[in-house]
Amino acid sequence: MGFRIEIDVMCVILMLWIFHRTNSNKDEKRSQRPMLFLVYSLAGACVLDIFCAVAQGRAGLLWNRINHVLLVFFLILMILTCYMWFIYANTFTRTKKLSNEENCWGYRIPLFALIIMILFSPWAELVYRLPEAINYPERGFLSFISSMIFAFYVIMAAVQLLIAFFNDPETKSVLSFETCIFYIALPPAAMVINFFLKDINTLIPAFSLALAAVCFDIQIGHISTDGLTGLNNKRQYLQFIENCLNEPQGPLQLFLFMIDLDYFKQINDKYGHSEGDKALIEVAELLKGLCSGSRGMFLARYGGDEFVFVIKSRFDDEIIRLKRDIENAIKDRNEKTPKKYRLSVSIGYAVYQYGTDTLESLTARADDMLYKEKNDHHFIFDREAEKEETD
Repeated sequence: MGFRIEIDVMCVILMLWIFHRTNSNKDEKRSQRPMLFLVYSLAGACVLDIFCAVAQGRAGLLWNRINHVLLVFFLILMILTCYMWFIYANTFTRTKKLSNEENCWGYRIPLFALIIMILFSPWAELVYRLPEAINYPERGFLSFISSMIFAFYVIMAAVQLLIAFFNDPETKSVLSFETCIFYIALPPAAMVINFFLKDINTLIPAFSLALAAVCFDIQIGHISTDGLTGLNNKRQYLQFIENCLNEPQGPLQLFLFMIDLDYFKQINDKYGHSEGDKALIEVAELLKGLCSGSRGMFLARYGGDEFVFVIKSRFDDEIIRLKRDIENAIKDRNEKTPKKYRLSVSIGYAVYQYGTDTLESLTARADDMLYKEKNDHHFIFDREAEKEETD
């Protein structure tokens, strides 16, 4: 058995740590549900592999039957782990999400086909055969098909994450380059080793190490990420803006946007804090959508109902257009989304004057513009409310 049981025990401990870290954060728990399913299947496979290591090689019909049961469940959990590995990689992409049932079915066909093959293997020897004389598993006559299905999910996961890492700045902000390489390279390398050395199961430790690296990066990311909206938090914003202000002046101007949600307190008071949280998340998603295609644009939640943009631009027209785009996005939301209340934001911005400005003076100018616009909005809303009461 070598170090097989010891390695499996260490992998189970890793899964328990990942489960604890992921399950302890309520904001993260829902977004990391695919990771939790992955942890469940991988931990189950580790436990079954320990039992397989104990049972294999023991003579007798009873041990042969026990081995068959353990192997069937172990192989099913391993293919489920590969499938969830693929699904979890998809959570990092901005492409068509596979959490939707309609999008998933095409990718589930190989999974169901292999599970059926595994279930019939004790009699038909499709994926594996278990000679009673030695009571040790050997490859079945269709094992090459099972290897291809395992490889399909692992390689597709690697391709998805690779594309996301180089095309989506958000993925880069969550995962380090080293972790991305771990996720992409370790499982395929383990599969190649398993193909030539069938007595060594390297796939479980490969999955475990790569998943632990991802979890560690996510935990580090919590230090700089707002738990509710998933945006950068104030700490990360202050670090980013300080770095920008310390850079030598270039051809691009540095603009600071401050965005405040109007009448947020009334939403909380009238509809509850849960609805207020939903409003903040909705505004964050709208801003994120405007920000996603722009290089050099930094978005953060400043605190409460306030957000900040930092953007470098050569032209003032682009800044005016961005302000208008934000207002139009909010307006479209109000027209298309059936809600009891409408959203509105006030926006202020200022350009950094190299040599004379400080962060405090830049923020103060953007803040002044924001509150002038906020007062105008409140005046308009109050007049509309009075008119509605009169009517």
